[in-house]
Amino acid sequence: MAAAHQLTTTHHPSSAPPDAAESSFAWRVEEAKLLWAQGQERVAVSISQSLLPAARPNKQGSLLPYARLLSLTAKWLAQTRFESSSAILGSMGEAADALVTSGMQTGRVACRVMYRLAHHADTLYAAIQAQKQSPDWNTAQAVIKQKRQQVSLLQQQLQLRTQRGEVKKNAAGEVTDRESRVLLYQISTMMRPIQFDEEETTTLQDSEARYLLLALTNYHRCLLAGGRYDLQVVFRLFQLWFTLGTHKSVNAQLATSFREVPSYKLLSLVYQIASRMSAAKSGPYYESGFQATLQSLLERLAVEHPHHSLYQLFALKNGNRGKDGKAAQAGDVVGGMAVTVDHDKVAAAHDLIAVVAANPARKAIVEQVNQMIEAYIHLAALPASSDGAAMMFPSSLRRRTRDLSLVPVVSAPVDVDPSCRYDNLPHFSHFGDSISFVGGINKPKLIQCFDSVGHCHRQLVKSGNDDMRQDAVMQQFFALINNVLQESPDTQKRKLKIVTYKVVPFSPASGLLEWVEDTVPVHDYLTGKDKHSGAHKRYKKRGDMAFAQCFQAMHKAKRNQLRHTFDHVTAHFSPVLHHFFLETFRHPAHWFERRLQYTRSVAVNSMAGYIIGLGDRHSHNILLDRKTAEVVHIDLGVAFEQGRFLNTPELVPFRLTSNIVDGMGATGVEGVMRSCCEKTLGVLRENKESLITVIEVFIHDPLYKWAMTPLGAQQRQKDDSMVGDSSPAEPQSAVAVGMPSEAVPGTDTTLANADAERALLRLKQKLAGMEGGQGEARGVKGQVQQLLQDAQNPDKLCKMYVGWSAWL
Repeated sequence: MAAAHQLTTTHHPSSAPPDAAESSFAWRVEEAKLLWAQGQERVAVSISQSLLPAARPNKQGSLLPYARLLSLTAKWLAQTRFESSSAILGSMGEAADALVTSGMQTGRVACRVMYRLAHHADTLYAAIQAQKQSPDWNTAQAVIKQKRQQVSLLQQQLQLRTQRGEVKKNAAGEVTDRESRVLLYQISTMMRPIQFDEEETTTLQDSEARYLLLALTNYHRCLLAGGRYDLQVVFRLFQLWFTLGTHKSVNAQLATSFREVPSYKLLSLVYQIASRMSAAKSGPYYESGFQATLQSLLERLAVEHPHHSLYQLFALKNGNRGKDGKAAQAGDVVGGMAVTVDHDKVAAAHDLIAVVAANPARKAIVEQVNQMIEAYIHLAALPASSDGAAMMFPSSLRRRTRDLSLVPVVSAPVDVDPSCRYDNLPHFSHFGDSISFVGGINKPKLIQCFDSVGHCHRQLVKSGNDDMRQDAVMQQFFALINNVLQESPDTQKRKLKIVTYKVVPFSPASGLLEWVEDTVPVHDYLTGKDKHSGAHKRYKKRGDMAFAQCFQAMHKAKRNQLRHTFDHVTAHFSPVLHHFFLETFRHPAHWFERRLQYTRSVAVNSMAGYIIGLGDRHSHNILLDRKTAEVVHIDLGVAFEQGRFLNTPELVPFRLTSNIVDGMGATGVEGVMRSCCEKTLGVLRENKESLITVIEVFIHDPLYKWAMTPLGAQQRQKDDSMVGDSSPAEPQSAVAVGMPSEAVPGTDTTLANADAERALLRLKQKLAGMEGGQGEARGVKGQVQQLLQDAQNPDKLCKMYVGWSAWL
């Protein structure tokens, strides 16, 4: 290090030839970065500051190296706090302005420079917000208010004396009587600290507004400059917009951004944007321009990306469609449920779709999407046969969907096209000949759908009390986690990802799920669909209990005998999941690769599920992919730790029972499982700011009803003679769709906001490594260790709901 420091004091780029100077300059910049990475912050900052004069270009030189170094230096100064915030903002602003004035506002360097400025301004804005919400601030404001009241009383006394003629003044107009002079002195004395505090408050509010505008402006510039920070920036912009929607200045700034930023960058939150639509022509959100900005944005998205936006708009337009597929009025009873209709959103969506359809380039596709959705709603409402036997596909629906050449298959993935052309997409051709039914209360329909190139897509069409919007939102979150994992070299090289599938709601009571091909529920593989066959039957050891015997033993066990009974059951129910790999992947190398992929998949799903608080992970809700051996989680309606509030609370962070561990091989949770858990959780914690922003947008979504109600809790844990009778593809909604909010305790706005804040707090604690009410934060390895222990703790597992089958 001493040698490196000596080099920094002996090399002077300004005294060397041009080529040598450039080489020396680049070398010293890299040296500063290395020193910073090694923890030598002060030396690194000193070197970078000393290089700034040499980096400043002459008239012919490029501003790019100077702007890059100036921005980097300011970033380091912000992290070390070696200079004031105003000086740091000035340096970052100078770097950004230099690029803009020189016409170099696009590209990787410009994107990074703009982001650093916006993020630092946003950090200062958030700090002021936190200060204004602190108890000290509230106390100070209360003191100012109280002093103002005291001054007002004194002024009233003085005014009363004036009215009575008791105030005496000399020829110069000065008050001479003693009592009036005392009152004036008290007023003057009390006003000095009030004026000081109010000036300080005004300065703080001015800084807050300035930082907010700076952040919004440069987030906008960042999105125009490049794509490196699209994920973080877009979610933060929408979070600020949804929070500050009543501010005219914010709407004006963002209206410009939404017109100029490429529309494909704004598609990720179309669900959450659409859910805030309103047809109201009054109120703060209308008067501030929020609704006008929102509807203009949605119109642009629907016109430029119809395949990614129209279905969300139609789902809102169909918000008055009941379980039978027909339009219903508020208070109507459909399928035994009272219907609640948000006419405001229905009207707003109807009007917006009409605007999009008026565009000649999109009229035909809007009409065809509408025909397709109507066909699916009608199909979802068709009654099943009493015995659940397959039936022929209705010829009337086949005729209605004959000529839909502009609509891709709904469940097929359509890549976002930045050019908005969407040419030569495989389009819908026809439905299959028959409809089959899978188990469940509402008998979801399994159909085949063929595209124009002959590919068959199987789909699950559902109707009932399930709001599939919840599953759709959770798929959004998993896709975002995949993006985060993809950006990290450690998780990317291990191919850590969550398997996602497409969920498309058509109305509050109907929708479609992409059928995940070549999968089998863990429960079906282990016990068979009849719960009396499967791998446990095939590989049963002498003296082992059957699944039904285990169920009955745990079901009948008294509370004080749960642990003893659980130990007895697990001792006589040997895990057999490792046979899945021996049966399915015959070649040794293939077997090894797939078992490794399974273990990695379990790890990333466990950590993501823990962070999001995903519950109800019984073995019907976890599928095994027969080709890749990855696990696929379905029925995602219990999230944000709502499983803790079921009638029988869920005590484990994720499913890690003996069979799940058995599939990992001889090492169990040690080795690959633990390593991948640590890598995944480490990446999620490193990106906690982005994840918190994303989840805050999700849980404050007015249409996303994730909070558990008593009815939802009861439906989730029905005391059937053998749990699993409800299909794995037939989730029970956390909130029964159609039930009026006033009939469901705890769905009022105030309590919903409190639930949301609690969920956010728990998520922040998890991403900070704080668990179980402990004030001390754990490192990633310590946190993973605790989670793995909790997930396998027999004292917790024995108290799980019997239908969760903790012994399986």
